[in-house]
Amino acid sequence: MITNLVGPPVRGTNFYGREAFANLASDKLKAGHVLLAAPRRFGKTSVMYRLMDNPQWDYRIVHADLEHLTDPASLIAELTEKLAINDFEALKLEPFAPKVAADFLNALAKSAKVPLSQPSKRKMLDVIGSPVPYFLQIIFSEVSKSHLLEGEAITPRKVELIYHQKVLGVDCKTYFDHYYGRLRSYYQPREEKAVKRILRELAVVGAMTRDACFQFYKLEVPDADIEDFKLLMTDLENDFYVSFDREKRQYQFACKLLRDWWLRHYGMENNN
Repeated sequence: MITNLVGPPVRGTNFYGREAFANLASDKLKAGHVLLAAPRRFGKTSVMYRLMDNPQWDYRIVHADLEHLTDPASLIAELTEKLAINDFEALKLEPFAPKVAADFLNALAKSAKVPLSQPSKRKMLDVIGSPVPYFLQIIFSEVSKSHLLEGEAITPRKVELIYHQKVLGVDCKTYFDHYYGRLRSYYQPREEKAVKRILRELAVVGAMTRDACFQFYKLEVPDADIEDFKLLMTDLENDFYVSFDREKRQYQFACKLLRDWWLRHYGMENNN
């Protein structure tokens, strides 16, 4: 039985769908260093706790939360010098595979004793797009709350209403605010405005070429450098804001839910 925990890292029986990835990370650690890469809320901490709680071989674990440090540059410099970062093997944590996502919803429904039909489950997967565990937890939480409070059957139509009224509404805004707020922390003011302008336009039109994105970038950064722009777009890809379709040569939001949320709350405002 698993418990739907929206937000905090999960441990024990609540760790779901990442067992193979955790085992792979453990195997890689036998041979060298590992850089665990994934956007916020993808489950990196849960994977690290899994390695701590279920050691596969004899090693000593040291866990330190460094989030409170105010001078990350010096920390990174020291780690780079002492640990030789180039020796790290990158393991990227991806969204769930479709079958794992469906099984995860089944497990949540069984644990919460919430009747969830196949059409309703498919609708939940359709509306969020990329099956990020955190996003699945959010929509399941809202669907189950609605069912328990109203006593109505869960139907695909009901799921869609809950998605638009609750998940994308003010009730769940705090779950996604960090995607917007963190831009101010990680970018200089001009680049922050450029990023918000690009994301706003992408939310409205759906997709844009690299050149179109660069033109919006130049509106906020008149002395724009193409190399700086390329690095910026790479950062946005790594942080799960956008993805690049190589066949169509276009950028788009990396996740349907994030685009829907951005359009709902920031699509028509100015980019300050």
